[in-house]
Amino acid sequence: MTEQGAESSTSKQNDQTLSSEKDTRRVFPRMGAGFGRMSLKRAAMLLAVAVGVVIGVIFGIGWLHYYFTHASTDDARVKGDLIAVSPTVQGKIRLLPIQEGDRLQKGQLIAQLREEDYQAQVDVAVGAVQTIQAELKEAEAELALVREKTQKEVAEATAALCGAQARQDEAKASLQQASLDYERIRKLHRSKTVSSSEMDRAQAAFDLSHARLEVAKEVIKENQAKLQIAEANTAEVILKQQRVESLRGRLEETRAALTAAKLKLDHTTVTSPIDGVVAKKVANIGEVIKVGQTIAVIVDLNNVWVEANLEETKVEHVRLGQTVDVKVDAYPGTEFTGRVVNIGAAAASEFALIPENRSAGNFTKVTQRIPIKIEVMNPAYQLRPGMMVIVGIDIRSGKDDSSGRELARKNK
Repeated sequence: MTEQGAESSTSKQNDQTLSSEKDTRRVFPRMGAGFGRMSLKRAAMLLAVAVGVVIGVIFGIGWLHYYFTHASTDDARVKGDLIAVSPTVQGKIRLLPIQEGDRLQKGQLIAQLREEDYQAQVDVAVGAVQTIQAELKEAEAELALVREKTQKEVAEATAALCGAQARQDEAKASLQQASLDYERIRKLHRSKTVSSSEMDRAQAAFDLSHARLEVAKEVIKENQAKLQIAEANTAEVILKQQRVESLRGRLEETRAALTAAKLKLDHTTVTSPIDGVVAKKVANIGEVIKVGQTIAVIVDLNNVWVEANLEETKVEHVRLGQTVDVKVDAYPGTEFTGRVVNIGAAAASEFALIPENRSAGNFTKVTQRIPIKIEVMNPAYQLRPGMMVIVGIDIRSGKDDSSGRELARKNK
């Protein structure tokens, strides 16, 4: 075939192709526009998927980073000191000036019990104290009088006895001299040297000295008896002293009873032990309240913390002082910051009211939880006990602690 023939054939084919495309466009005038719109939708969908994947990757990386650097749990709640206020005496409530939600100052009146019965006890105790005091005063006066009288009688009897003993000694000396004189004169009388009258005088002097000695002995006996009587009176002094001591003991008892009665009277006034808020009012005016029965429950909202029950598999790297992310369900979108202040010394299950019974041989391993106490550093809102919390403890410092890892290995 010649070159002109080939070119002519090619041009004819091109013309036929153009003609067929024009015919197609005339037959399907809207199909081309439809294909364009489908391409745009597909591109937008692919773009959205790509953006979603990128965002998912970013958030996934962030979540994985948080997962490996934080020990998290949603088994946590706000805790606080809930103080149940109750009386120490029984009585009927006659005044109850509080309502739930009231803010109280320490020492502020919560309830006033009927105090007439306890005032009567105080009056009885006061009367008993006054009676014992009067008896004691009288007994002390009697003791002083008897003691003085007895001491005087003993002193007089002792002095009289000493005088009698001195006169006895004098009589003995006189008798001895008279005896010597009588023996000398008797010898002289035998030799007719002295007269009978002198002999009679010597005999009379001897007899008189002997009689005086006997009288002195009788006086001594009499004074000894008086001294014994006076000394026997000291037993009365001892009895009086014992009565005084007994009354003093009874006085102390009655004073203690008076103090107890006054305390009971004071305890009819029930006051708040802390600064706080009335969380629950249990009793009402007119009720007879018993000892230890709750009148109201008070909570100190300025002293609250978070207690998280963390799985035992997550506590390996938990350390005191670590930073904690705190999210409170009551305040969504608000993050609080806390720090670990205490790690429980035992799992929460150890304090269960009904411990697990393994005597039957059945055992199912359950991951235990360790209580972690968390102090909230910046409570922007008022936290209340019982609020549910989600916590995340930053454990990176624990992972960097080589001593902690070594301790964990030893424990394993």
